[in-house]
Amino acid sequence: MSIRERMKEKGDQQGFTLVELIIVIAILGILAGLAVPKVGNIVGEAEEKANNANIRMIEEACDLYEANNEAVPLSPGEIEDEPTHVLINKGYLKAAPKDPRDKESNYTLEKENNKWVAKSVSNIENGGSDVNN
Repeated sequence: MSIRERMKEKGDQQGFTLVELIIVIAILGILAGLAVPKVGNIVGEAEEKANNANIRMIEEACDLYEANNEAVPLSPGEIEDEPTHVLINKGYLKAAPKDPRDKESNYTLEKENNKWVAKSVSNIENGGSDVNN
């Protein structure tokens, strides 16, 4: 059966008008415009939460090392992913975590009021401060 024969069988049926198609496309555009910013916020919030989790993990690893070995795990400074780093070498960290916001920066450690405080190097360079929850 050819296309012409099929069209003749359908009789009065017609497709969508151009106006109807434009209205549907406009509605889809509006919905997409509303959804995209929300997805961007979700990604940013997830990166911030992952950064805070990395900070807590580093601080807890230092606390555990101190408690188990009755010694300070390292002199305060930057954590680098190398086998000589005591927290990695002793199994308190599997690897040096990277800041999820830029995927490159390491963290620094400082001892403040007898407590370890980890901060992202990228945050320090940009003048920000990490929130320890």
